[in-house]
Amino acid sequence: MAVADVDGMHNQGTVDDVGTGRDPAGQDLAGQDLAGQDGLTLGGDAEGVVCLALRGDIDLDTADHLKSTLLRAVRGGDAAGGPPVAPVALVLDLSGVSHLDSAGFAALVDAHRAATEAGCRLVLCCLQGQVARALRITNLDRYLHIAPSVAEARAAGLGGAGSAA
Repeated sequence: MAVADVDGMHNQGTVDDVGTGRDPAGQDLAGQDLAGQDGLTLGGDAEGVVCLALRGDIDLDTADHLKSTLLRAVRGGDAAGGPPVAPVALVLDLSGVSHLDSAGFAALVDAHRAATEAGCRLVLCCLQGQVARALRITNLDRYLHIAPSVAEARAAGLGGAGSAA
């Protein structure tokens, strides 16, 4: 599975292994720059699943960057020599997120709406402590697709069982 790692959601973020893959139509997804000039490059796996591992705080200072990254990912970025290729699923691993405030909620809700409109399923996974509690208190856990692990999020994103909402 392709994994992009965004550290702290600030411009000092890093990207680890982005993998190589093709969307279901066979178009290469690897190496597409989906987030513009922030250095984040994403790729999908062979089934069109993109996974982002987020770390740090998602708050007023970082939510706009997250939102723009997620919207570009949902829209598929700019495929070289062709139209954008939206992923089948976008999995957000939140195990490294220590804080999520209302601006972060708004970014996730906007990304969820955009994903739904694009025919992509956004799935959050690996929620920890304050983040899981905040999503429960706001009832967003009933609106957003949530899975306990990356593997289960991937399966839910591909239409399998295990997703909330």
